[in-house]
Amino acid sequence: LYSAGSDDSVTMYNTHSWDKIGELKGHKGWVNAMAVDEARNLMYTASEDKSVKVWDLTTHECIKTLKGHQDGAISLEIVDSRLVVGCTGTMMVWDTNSWKLLHKLSNHTQVLRAMSDGKQLSKNLGLDPRIAIAREASKLFGHKVGGLAASKHHLFSAVDEGSIWVWEKRHLDVERKLLGPIGFSAEAVWVRSLEVISVENPTTGKPCLKLLSGWADGALRVYDLATWTLEHTLTAHSGPILAIAIVGDSVISTGADMTAAEWDPVTWTLRRVLRNHDGAVCAVRSLPDGRVLTASLDGKLKVWKKFIDSPGNAAEGTGRVLMGKGGKKDASETARVRNRRRLKSPKEEGS
Repeated sequence: LYSAGSDDSVTMYNTHSWDKIGELKGHKGWVNAMAVDEARNLMYTASEDKSVKVWDLTTHECIKTLKGHQDGAISLEIVDSRLVVGCTGTMMVWDTNSWKLLHKLSNHTQVLRAMSDGKQLSKNLGLDPRIAIAREASKLFGHKVGGLAASKHHLFSAVDEGSIWVWEKRHLDVERKLLGPIGFSAEAVWVRSLEVISVENPTTGKPCLKLLSGWADGALRVYDLATWTLEHTLTAHSGPILAIAIVGDSVISTGADMTAAEWDPVTWTLRRVLRNHDGAVCAVRSLPDGRVLTASLDGKLKVWKKFIDSPGNAAEGTGRVLMGKGGKKDASETARVRNRRRLKSPKEEGS
């Protein structure tokens, strides 16, 4: 297990004994994100020191440092033989074979048209009189790219202007934007965490892709990637969602409200809420045996039992605790009773 945070290093744990077995040092700033390239046995770490480091997971040595990420590297996504790094104002795309910088994306040149109900902006919409030319920002300048995800044909970037930019993966052109709600102050609600999941269509039995997105208003929004429509708005958090992960047959979202919520991706109902952290829960991952691992700004990693659907299943619980060396000052981050809550429809939400 690898965890990283505000102490500028990555800590390694043995997941059987939970003993600390080493550290990866070299960054000179908070480590914001990690991504494991299993095919190449490498790990990438993104840091506030404006660099991304490449680690050999056999020798645990840094074999390459990628520099020049404006205002710090925030998010990572492996896309085929490319590594995409989200920064403030830019997205950097690196070739993982030559380690050369392929693209520095800072804007888009497509003319995006807005649907009359404002759910999305797309270059593929027709010239219907009811559809207006969008007056949207076309530059990333000044905006954080706080989350990245990819499907077979698309790359998704969470931009804190309050939208998800959908890039055609091959040529890296912006195809459309998925819009979120407008806050009470008329400012967009930012989105940060993204995840793509395949679920079975209850009618046809065929798999269909969904985009999960965590927003600052505490909502987990689910978009259908075939129709590009907002299907579900799930509410269980009282503050911003900071991370999303697919854990076994569940989806787990974590938030600034110090909780993690576990969802059923078939019915999109809440299975349980994990409470026992003393700080914002900033990351979540699954363990090989199905247990759930959460990381918090309280400096602790917690291990939770696998969800079992039974009448006696508690909505709250405690997990095994691994204390970060800085206590509450050490912000650790991993490098993803039944409550039938009513879901808001897109129409009710006004998004």
